Amino acid sequence: IRLFDSDFDKASSVVPVSFNKDGSFSSSSNVADTEEFRVIEDYVRRKVLEIRERIREGEIEPSPAVLDGKSPCSYCEFSDCCRFDRRTPGFRERRLKKINGITETVERMRDPSKRL
Repeated sequence: IRLFDSDFDKASSVVPVSFNKDGSFSSSSNVADTEEFRVIEDYVRRKVLEIRERIREGEIEPSPAVLDGKSPCSYCEFSDCCRFDRRTPGFRERRLKKINGITETVERMRDPSKRL
């Protein structure tokens, strides 16, 4: 964590983590254990393969995701070449629902019927 957050002391301003005096994660830290990390790793592997296949099949249209009303289009370096415009028929942003913590995230990753 200290490699990501050079100002890290007791709590990080970059990731939702803080440590107890004994060096263990505090109860307010949002961290994955080994089993949860394996679920995350498997999910990411499946998504990469799925996206790769969709690209091979020619599906390349832009599909930005919006969370809490914030769109990556406002700072994206590729807006000139992507040409995403919500006013264009058929173009739409994906609306993401906020997920509460690592436990809910991992549960959704375990169950393919639940979307992230």
